[in-house]
Amino acid sequence: MAVVVCFLISAYAILRLADSTKPVLLALWFLGALLLHDFRFYPMYTPLDRAAARGQGLSDTDRSSWINFVRVPVLLTGLVFLVWFPLILGVNAKTYRDASGMATGRYFGRFLVFTAAVFLVSAALYCLRLLRWQRLAN
Repeated sequence: MAVVVCFLISAYAILRLADSTKPVLLALWFLGALLLHDFRFYPMYTPLDRAAARGQGLSDTDRSSWINFVRVPVLLTGLVFLVWFPLILGVNAKTYRDASGMATGRYFGRFLVFTAAVFLVSAALYCLRLLRWQRLAN
């Protein structure tokens, strides 16, 4: 049911975007994003993820327990960077300043704070899980 709801929301978003922009440019953008992910990013991050999942001689249950506490912050910060990279990196800062009256300088620092916070929350949750496992084992 959740997958069907996600498809419906995606279809609605695509239809709304198709009405407001040129459908050919929208299709090219989606095709480019698909090709960029499948042929460039996936081959880069999959071996890194598998190497991290193998760990240092950890059992399968140990691997599955800690690796998700690394995957989620990496995914969140990667997604935020993907969406906001022009502001984070200051690309077209003059154009942005002319259009909004704001500078892009503060976005990089905020991105670093967000990244640190997400990793700290994930590490804290992992420590809480370790404490809970320790209590259950005793």
